Amino acid sequence: MTWKEVKIATLQKCFSWNGESSLTDSRNEEYLAAMPGAANEALLALWNDHHTRQTMPVQLSGPVELAAVLKEWLPGSRPRVMADLGGGYPVELTDGGVVNGWLVPGENWPAQVLVEYETRPEIITAETPDSYELRCGPERAVLLPWHIAGEVYKEDDISIATQYLNEFEAARQALQWRPGVGAVMTAACPVFDL
Repeated sequence: MTWKEVKIATLQKCFSWNGESSLTDSRNEEYLAAMPGAANEALLALWNDHHTRQTMPVQLSGPVELAAVLKEWLPGSRPRVMADLGGGYPVELTDGGVVNGWLVPGENWPAQVLVEYETRPEIITAETPDSYELRCGPERAVLLPWHIAGEVYKEDDISIATQYLNEFEAARQALQWRPGVGAVMTAACPVFDL
């Protein structure tokens, strides 16, 4: 889902916007200006529920600065380093490791390893292009308009804004992950009463 699609879906929730007027119409300016902050609140909440991990191949010829090669790496988190040592599947390498943000190869490491790492939450700004593809995953990106609409529409109609925030929280709870169980719907769901 792109940032533009999120903005359009949010405006559709707030105004039953049908797309006939421009996205940057003067009537939408105030709402569009508030969307990045509200989007970041939602992205952080979703990220806290399920930290995103990525895997990237890294070429080694000595120590490598992780921040320079791992896109969106969360500094301070511990990456897993894996390699195919001939068995046809990657195994975790335990000698060597990460020291002060540098990947220090072990004695018997191959020239290329796979690094699985935790990413930091994405940040949306006023300069974020409409074509930006959200990396939180489609099952989470589709929830953003609910939270954004709830936040930006508070001054216009608090009851509808509250309903949107409750819908976001209910859907967020449905995405909760429990190891060994998967995504489950829980009975405990925060409800806003503004």
